[in-house]
Amino acid sequence: MRVNTLNKFLYLVLGISLFIDLYYNIDTAGSGGFIKDFETTWPLVENPLAFSTNLDIKFPLHYYIAAIIYKIVDDKEILRLIYCILALPIPYLFFICLKIKFKKININNLFLFSLIIFLLPSFRSAAVWPNTQITGIFFFIISLFFF
Repeated sequence: MRVNTLNKFLYLVLGISLFIDLYYNIDTAGSGGFIKDFETTWPLVENPLAFSTNLDIKFPLHYYIAAIIYKIVDDKEILRLIYCILALPIPYLFFICLKIKFKKININNLFLFSLIIFLLPSFRSAAVWPNTQITGIFFFIISLFFF
């Protein structure tokens, strides 16, 4: 059984809507916290070795990855675009994990369920404003896949 065309279309539309959010600098979480977090932690992207103790609740892997990308592209907006692109496969990876776990459930229902991630305000904001959450979700889903 294959994923139907409607579900593929929804994936495309919801993926494009992330780029619309990126273009208009939208923080769908509504608090402005993702924008503030991005601006506050930007020095860590420019110099990840200067990880300060006041941010000790965050794992520095995100900042190392973002710093490597930033060193290559040397532009904040392109870094944001790349993180938005990196967030696109997360719902699909979630679908693959669901498909492995729930073999008896209709594949189209599982795919539609995985698209809910695109609608979560926190996910959308984290994808538009590169946040540790996207890095964490990506590695968490990859670990589920290999578990």
